[in-house]
Amino acid sequence: MTAVRSQAKTVKLKTHFFDDLNLGTILEPAPRTTNLAGTKVIATLGPSCREFDVLVEMLQAGMSCARIDLTWGPLDYHMQSLRNLQKAVRKTRRLCAIIVDTLGRELFVRRSYNLDPTGWPAHDNPLHIKNGQHITMTVDPKAECTATLFPVGFPGFIGMCRPGDQLFLGRYLVSGAEASSLYLEVILTSHHQGTTLHNDGTHSGKSS
Repeated sequence: MTAVRSQAKTVKLKTHFFDDLNLGTILEPAPRTTNLAGTKVIATLGPSCREFDVLVEMLQAGMSCARIDLTWGPLDYHMQSLRNLQKAVRKTRRLCAIIVDTLGRELFVRRSYNLDPTGWPAHDNPLHIKNGQHITMTVDPKAECTATLFPVGFPGFIGMCRPGDQLFLGRYLVSGAEASSLYLEVILTSHHQGTTLHNDGTHSGKSS
């Protein structure tokens, strides 16, 4: 035991001894444990993966972050998903971060929808559109979406387009190769915009 006196204060210092200390061990990888995740796994919570039992399995399988997409679906729906996740975290005793994707600058076609039994938006009837068909795109907030009339949610959309411009219309987070994507060419612009479709397509969900 060593005593050091400084400015009328006594501080007691204790000497520590390490037997067979090998400093080379700090360069060795840490031992693997069941709770050590080498890769972070992010999953978006939606209709197929928001129930408590499913979230428990996802956490046990290695999910370390849950994404909530507020650009689609009612707020109450996402709040219930978060409550289910909270219960699953408590049961598994595994931490899970949360990413919230909010609505930014996005052009979309407005279309009415109903809620399915789980609270997720769903369309009753898909829109079947054929190659070569003419489609009018409007910014009229009162217009109803049909196979030949697409109301766009951005008031300045018409002014952004010129005849000959190519437009891509597709569901959120898609590759552009599926049947729900549309490729359009602007043929005229006025208060409304006329376009010609260059492929067949079935429009059954959110587009941007």
